[in-house]
Amino acid sequence: MSDILEELKKRLLSVIDGYKKFKPQAPTNNNPSTNPSANTNQPANNNNPITASKTLSASVGEGGTNKPEDVALVKTLINKFIKAFDLNDNANLGKVGATTIKVIKQFQQEKVGLPSPDGRIDAGGKSWKVLNGEAQPVSNSQGSAQGGASSQLINSIQTTGASNHTAGQDGLDGKGLSGVEVSQTMAKTDLERVTKYKDLFVKIGKEQGVPASILAAIASRETRGREVIGDHGNGFGIIQVDKRYHPEKVAKIEAKQGLARVEESIRQGAIILKDYIGQIKAKFPNWTPAQQLKGALAAYNAGVSTVQTLEGMDKGTTGDDYSGDVIARAQFMDKNGFAEESAPANNQPAANGETKPANGETKPTANNQPVTASTTLSDSVGEGGKNKPEDVALVKTLINKFIKAFNLSDTANLSKMGKYTVDKIKEFQQQKVGIENPDGRIDVGGKSWKVLNGETPPAASTNDGAPTGNYYSHPNAANVGAIRYGNGVTARKMIPEAEKLLQSILAKAGLSASEAQVNSTKRSYYDQARIIREDVDDADIRGWYGLDPNVVKGFSSHEECAKWFQTNAPNISNHIPGYALDVQNTSSAFHNALNELIPVKGSGVRTYLREDHIGITHVEFTFEVTSMKGRVLKF
Repeated sequence: MSDILEELKKRLLSVIDGYKKFKPQAPTNNNPSTNPSANTNQPANNNNPITASKTLSASVGEGGTNKPEDVALVKTLINKFIKAFDLNDNANLGKVGATTIKVIKQFQQEKVGLPSPDGRIDAGGKSWKVLNGEAQPVSNSQGSAQGGASSQLINSIQTTGASNHTAGQDGLDGKGLSGVEVSQTMAKTDLERVTKYKDLFVKIGKEQGVPASILAAIASRETRGREVIGDHGNGFGIIQVDKRYHPEKVAKIEAKQGLARVEESIRQGAIILKDYIGQIKAKFPNWTPAQQLKGALAAYNAGVSTVQTLEGMDKGTTGDDYSGDVIARAQFMDKNGFAEESAPANNQPAANGETKPANGETKPTANNQPVTASTTLSDSVGEGGKNKPEDVALVKTLINKFIKAFNLSDTANLSKMGKYTVDKIKEFQQQKVGIENPDGRIDVGGKSWKVLNGETPPAASTNDGAPTGNYYSHPNAANVGAIRYGNGVTARKMIPEAEKLLQSILAKAGLSASEAQVNSTKRSYYDQARIIREDVDDADIRGWYGLDPNVVKGFSSHEECAKWFQTNAPNISNHIPGYALDVQNTSSAFHNALNELIPVKGSGVRTYLREDHIGITHVEFTFEVTSMKGRVLKF
């Protein structure tokens, strides 16, 4: 037995010895001085090219296992649908970063039809089945309503457009126009105002996965492109977030000022719409993404519970046309500068070093590199100027020291010139250079440039456009004449400060007091009940006040309704605490003057709401306009 064991031992030692001679010895380090065979041009072992696996072994993406060979496989397969990754970039092919997750989400939205993509591919999951060919991808026209709502999807939607009720806002009812023609005519009227905030619509659209054209269309429908507090003090921002249903979102809007407030209002509105898309998809899973998008728009106006059928999609919305009107306006916006704005910006570097996808390109071309602002102006910038990229970037950077107008971190647009930039140059020239009729151009050595670069001080802020004391004052205010009041019981006389502010607004607009009669100021709850019950139609009761007209008109008397308001709708109107006045003027000059004053701190003007169909502009000041300060008139 011992002889047998000894023989086995010898044979085993012989096999081990042979293996040692056969196996190549690895170098002890990668220093070429001690390892002559090392090639410094070759990648280290852990940088060897990753070979994509043939099947998915574990999850890839946000929160996934992210094995390098699985990541390489997913990127390779996604490229068959979306040209997003450089498959020759061996250093990054097996890595997952923010860009990879974003592309996975894009694939899930556009090709899998997921309204709320999670950015992860799971073995055996729906996204994996589409990716490996087990399941068919959705067509472009069936893409997700959220995020995947591309130009193709938006423009494929058949819509009826605006109703006669909505057309009446601009006097377009009875003009022989179709509903779509009315919607797009109104959108055209609003285009200039909406385009001022285009960068914000694009930014929030990308952030929330909602097309910029849809957000711009909502702004056109809700506020005609203005940053206002509407719906009798309940609607906040350019796309109107209702404080009765979203108080936490309105609080975030109220915490901001100026352009940041506009941005936050768009963001909160987009978040609400995005949530409604998910709710409508869950409620109507068999609807197409286009139908789900329309349903979400109707819900944005009147709530998810209002959306019941495809045929009656807009029944119960303001004007019974909300989603149809917004889609028609979005189609117009899409063709006028807002197309495909929710897609990722081209060739922006990702934080983790990956290259952001750009229509199949994987490396930024020279003309897509961020432009560095020059240190001095070499040529003219603005309307009719030479507009060299580095000069444009410099002017925008310097203007921002006076007026917070541009996103300086948006390197893709910092050097570009457009109408918005020209408008901001004019605003700077008016407010800071003191030029009454600005030309929108900064010239080397010119007056505007000297103020911009600090050679001369800016104009003193004591003229038209600047607040004095607690409210705005125009030097020609007294020339507009005495404020005129209507005969109604609620046309209570205003205090001198309020009259002076209104006179100043009229002077700024080039109007006289005879063109702007004050029809209503402070109201009691009884006044409000009487006005709503007698003078406001059902659609406006629902749209302006968010109330059921059957409830409001179901009381036996105005007194009963007034008591109900006190308990159930105490903030129904800012006429009741005395901050509002209704002015009989709906001219663009009056509205433009208000628009300019609303963002100015200390101007005294808080917001306004157009009521064109009854010839009234509802204006709100930051102080009580009558002498009955602090009093709430119940009856």
